[in-house]
Amino acid sequence: MAALVLACGAGAWRVALPAAATQARADWEKRWITPLDPNVCTTEPGQTSRFIDAAAEHALRVAGGDLTIDIDAATGRAQGTWTLHAVDAPWGWLHLQAPPGFTLHAARARQSPLQTEVHGSHIAVGLDACAREKCDVALDFSAEPGKGDWLPAERLLPRLGLDGDRVLRSPAERERHGLPGFITLPGELAAVPLAGVAPAGEWRWQARVRQGASAAVSTGQTSGALDFVLSAPDENAAALAAEAQALRACVAARMGDAPQVEAVAFAPASTPARLSAGTLWLPQALQGDPALRRAEMARAIALRHVADAGRLRQTRGAQWLASGLPGAVGLLCAAENASPAATQALLQRASAQATQALQAQADEVGAVAFAAFDGWVRDYAPLAALDSVRRLSTAQIQTLLAELGGGVRIQYALSAALGTSRATLALSMPLATNLRIGAAGRPEGERWRWQQGGWKRLTAFDQGWALAESADGALWLDAWPGYERDFTDNLAAPVLAAAASNSSPSAGATP
Repeated sequence: MAALVLACGAGAWRVALPAAATQARADWEKRWITPLDPNVCTTEPGQTSRFIDAAAEHALRVAGGDLTIDIDAATGRAQGTWTLHAVDAPWGWLHLQAPPGFTLHAARARQSPLQTEVHGSHIAVGLDACAREKCDVALDFSAEPGKGDWLPAERLLPRLGLDGDRVLRSPAERERHGLPGFITLPGELAAVPLAGVAPAGEWRWQARVRQGASAAVSTGQTSGALDFVLSAPDENAAALAAEAQALRACVAARMGDAPQVEAVAFAPASTPARLSAGTLWLPQALQGDPALRRAEMARAIALRHVADAGRLRQTRGAQWLASGLPGAVGLLCAAENASPAATQALLQRASAQATQALQAQADEVGAVAFAAFDGWVRDYAPLAALDSVRRLSTAQIQTLLAELGGGVRIQYALSAALGTSRATLALSMPLATNLRIGAAGRPEGERWRWQQGGWKRLTAFDQGWALAESADGALWLDAWPGYERDFTDNLAAPVLAAAASNSSPSAGATP
């Protein structure tokens, strides 16, 4: 199987930052990221191996570890020790991306202190002789997550690895700071995990939360990425348990498996839905929005499965796996028992958000494979992935995640699952379509590709597929890996839906 070709990373999305912040990020990139040769991208066939190089720049592997932490609820302060087992970092550095208020007091290996470099929120621990000997590393720390009854892991602990979202995306800022015009992201084993604070391993934690004279102890363990939330679940969400189990079943049917959902709770903070240590946390805003709630619940379950089964980090190409695959599964599951009109309303909102995100960052949108994970790709990728994901069988998704978890590079695994041409489209510049049901009941429309800061029209629409069908009609989408810009005219009446189905070619013919 040939690997797909990715364009080197042209500038991706706009970040309005103070001059001091951009300088700090530029200095960080110069210190820790070695630029790719723009003439020989490492994602081209023949230029890279099928499997990830365990000794690549700043590669980090860890078998798991133990965390003990003591939290004073009255002051919002915490202290603890995080012991990482069998740390393997051939380049000699353990990188930590610290949250606000985090202080590393000491790092130890074999009872000997380790030297550290601290620059803002980035901490680099020099491992010396332990770099290639898989030593245990103990981190003594304090944190100030603030007062509150909802403490996710990322407010208490640093993320292990290099954070590619620190890379400057603005072409003007890159030029101003003497950075290459193309973007290089941390490698597959160097980047921070796709979800959680540490990559998949055998993790255990014990947290003691003191409230006056009393204390509550919370323990947990996982074989996936280290991710937990310290909080008392909101009983108001208990009524959603059946809905969560139904959506978990939908995710499992599409992906071959899904993590267990042991409880459902509303998070007091404004945060995306997340599945952490068996609890499905939902933002309060979803209480009165059942369609979006179902999509977000399924997305969160699917994301946890993708992150753990694929053992993924935030490296180039993983954006489609972080946002596209789980987001599309979420939308498909939400549409399963919904009417075409309800599905249309859900997707129209999602499309409007994607359009707004792309417009807000217009001059600096680039290839999906080099986009910031916390940017426009979050809104664009789920819609753009709908057609590709609905084509994948359960066995194909299982194989995709198994290959990724076994160390196959993303571009090879996606090429095998989607086909090289479609995988290339999925990871390249954003694509858009505007399908509509014409007067004769036949789908018609146009397609575009993002190029040089705007949309360039490509070939006309040639075939479509129905996402939701009922006696009331059908909602039609383009059989192409782009996002639909306007769903208001995609709904066919019952008679027209039958005509559209008869007139649209087989979806399998389009790459």
